[in-house]
Amino acid sequence: MYPLLKNNRNDFFGNIIVPLRPKQYTIVVLYLNGYKKEYSCIEHPWRYIEKVKKNPKVKNCYIK
Repeated sequence: MYPLLKNNRNDFFGNIIVPLRPKQYTIVVLYLNGYKKEYSCIEHPWRYIEKVKKNPKVKNCYIK
């Protein structure tokens, strides 16, 4: 009945690829003295967190 609708469904987005994960992250670092600092534009957050947690002054670190 509607032959044009059958083919339009495949090209609805026009082959646009939408990434589900961001390329850059914001990391929050909590220090032992209660100071909280945010670092933005981190491309590899787990590597960054691993290195930051080796600092003895850091209490916790997480992705925002």
